[in-house]
Amino acid sequence: MDLTATGVVRRGYLLDFMVNAPSGMISLQLLGIEFEARKLSARAIVEHKPREAFIRLGFDPEF
Repeated sequence: MDLTATGVVRRGYLLDFMVNAPSGMISLQLLGIEFEARKLSARAIVEHKPREAFIRLGFDPEF
Protein backbone atom coordinates (compact mmCIF):
# COMPACT_ATOMS: atom_id res chain seq x y z
CA MET A 1 0.00 0.00 0.00
CA ASP A 2 1.15 3.50 -0.78
CA LEU A 3 0.62 6.60 1.35
CA THR A 4 -0.91 9.58 -0.47
CA ALA A 5 -1.77 13.13 0.58
CA THR A 6 -5.36 12.10 1.34
CA GLY A 7 -5.03 8.49 2.54
CA VAL A 8 -3.80 5.15 1.30
CA VAL A 9 -3.97 3.34 -2.03
CA ARG A 10 -3.44 -0.27 -3.03
CA ARG A 11 -2.31 -0.25 -6.65
CA GLY A 12 -3.05 -3.09 -9.04
CA TYR A 13 -2.59 -3.64 -12.76
CA LEU A 14 -6.08 -2.48 -13.73
CA LEU A 15 -7.73 -1.50 -10.45
CA ASP A 16 -6.54 0.82 -7.68
CA PHE A 17 -8.30 0.67 -4.29
CA MET A 18 -8.18 3.96 -2.33
CA VAL A 19 -9.35 4.97 1.15
CA ASN A 20 -9.64 8.68 1.93
CA ALA A 21 -8.38 9.16 5.51
CA PRO A 22 -10.40 12.24 6.55
CA SER A 23 -13.78 11.09 5.21
CA GLY A 24 -13.45 7.30 5.26
CA MET A 25 -14.68 7.12 1.64
CA ILE A 26 -13.62 4.10 -0.40
CA SER A 27 -12.86 4.80 -4.07
CA LEU A 28 -11.92 2.54 -6.94
CA GLN A 29 -9.92 3.61 -9.98
CA LEU A 30 -10.26 1.42 -13.05
CA LEU A 31 -7.99 2.24 -16.00
CA GLY A 32 -7.64 5.83 -14.76
CA ILE A 33 -11.38 6.43 -14.19
CA GLU A 34 -12.26 7.01 -10.53
CA PHE A 35 -15.48 5.72 -8.97
CA GLU A 36 -16.64 6.80 -5.50
CA ALA A 37 -17.76 3.51 -3.98
CA ARG A 38 -18.98 4.10 -0.41
CA LYS A 39 -18.00 4.98 3.13
CA LEU A 40 -16.38 2.45 5.42
CA SER A 41 -19.04 0.34 7.14
CA ALA A 42 -19.55 0.39 10.90
CA ARG A 43 -18.46 -3.25 11.04
CA ALA A 44 -15.26 -2.51 9.13
CA ILE A 45 -14.44 0.38 11.48
CA VAL A 46 -14.86 -1.86 14.55
CA GLU A 47 -13.18 -4.92 13.03
CA HIS A 48 -10.19 -3.39 11.20
CA LYS A 49 -9.70 -0.19 13.26
CA PRO A 50 -8.84 2.12 10.34
CA ARG A 51 -9.30 5.22 12.54
CA GLU A 52 -6.40 4.19 14.77
CA ALA A 53 -4.26 3.26 11.76
CA PHE A 54 -4.85 6.64 10.09
CA ILE A 55 -4.00 8.48 13.32
CA ARG A 56 -0.70 6.53 13.48
CA LEU A 57 -0.03 7.60 9.87
CA GLY A 58 -0.53 11.28 10.79
CA PHE A 59 -4.08 11.83 9.48
CA ASP A 60 -7.07 13.30 11.35
CA PRO A 61 -9.99 11.00 10.48
CA GLU A 62 -13.52 12.43 10.82
CA PHE A 63 -15.40 9.11 10.56
